[in-house]
Amino acid sequence: ILDEGAESVLVLYRKDRFTLKEKGFFWLADPYDTCPELNEDGWSYSSWNSRFPRTCVWIEAEDIWHPGQTVWFFATHYDNVSSYARTRSSSLILERIRSLAGIEGDLKEAGVTLILTGDFNSDLNSSELSVIRLALDDARTQSPVTEPSQNTFNNFTETGVSIVDHVFYGGNISPLQYDVVTGDYGVKYISDHWPVLFLSSCE
Repeated sequence: ILDEGAESVLVLYRKDRFTLKEKGFFWLADPYDTCPELNEDGWSYSSWNSRFPRTCVWIEAEDIWHPGQTVWFFATHYDNVSSYARTRSSSLILERIRSLAGIEGDLKEAGVTLILTGDFNSDLNSSELSVIRLALDDARTQSPVTEPSQNTFNNFTETGVSIVDHVFYGGNISPLQYDVVTGDYGVKYISDHWPVLFLSSCE
């Protein structure tokens, strides 16, 4: 589906827990339904000047354990160079969440479960995420059990570390625990990012 060189994102889910209803993706670009083209500089993409073509993938699933409960899950990876692209990506994702899930009102009060996660290449308090912070809750700060100061980016060396991976949520969901998993997997680093765990319950 993606052009060679594009930054892809995956969503895995338990088939014994969720029934997939729909799935798809959109480009973090304008227009969002067309693969961004390489600019004349031979280095950046689209009018947002992204370093690579970036996407947001999504699924709509029914919770088997809670019949009638719908979960919308969005996963993304923001551009690592263009602040403008990251800012525009935040606005676009919220627009697409509303359009796909058919939500006109407050996302925090939606009648479905909404989860947005990924590598945003942005600190939580950055202006690039301001519209998302207003529209959705943050698992790191709202979970009763949390690790609020643990970095998520380790750079394979613990230098240049930062918190750029976030989990946002809304709708009929209550946070229980947020954890950055830094355990021993047999090697010191399995990635330049630590895995992030978010536990929640349906309301």
